[in-house]
Amino acid sequence: MSRRTVFAMVAILVMAALVATACGPSPTPQVIKETVVVEKEVQVEVTKVVEVEKEVEVVVTATPEPKAEAETILIGGFGPLSAPGSYQGGTEMRQATEMA
Repeated sequence: MSRRTVFAMVAILVMAALVATACGPSPTPQVIKETVVVEKEVQVEVTKVVEVEKEVEVVVTATPEPKAEAETILIGGFGPLSAPGSYQGGTEMRQATEMA
């Protein structure tokens, strides 16, 4: 038998199995009954009387204008990004760092 024939037969068998399971009897549903008896008596009496009288004095004062803060300038330096010795021993970079 060739491969094509074997594949066709397997495909037909799979389809027949799917049809057979789809046409089979459906499972019967189960009915579950539970009876729960709850015996509980709750007596609640709430009496709440609230009387609130409040006098509040508010003193309003003018707020002073905030002082203008000076801008902070941060200056920093870091080591050379080139290979060591490429700037004549790093003297230019050292001087630039000292100036900062």
